[in-house]
Amino acid sequence: MATRKPGAVNPPMLRLDRPWTEIAAEIGLTHEAIYRALAVLERTGRLVRENGVVTLSAGSGTIEDAARKDR
Repeated sequence: MATRKPGAVNPPMLRLDRPWTEIAAEIGLTHEAIYRALAVLERTGRLVRENGVVTLSAGSGTIEDAARKDR
């Protein structure tokens, strides 16, 4: 289960207690699919992953444009 970091209000931050591959399996995705989705979110600045902490933000650019770069 992910836990919200204490005192973290803006931007939202979560500390993950398990790897993305386990999270993918729990929600019915392959690990490849979740890593592609994470890459798109990171390219658009909507998500930052660092040392088991995920930070969300408004980002810039469109997800559609970033997703096209994966093809």
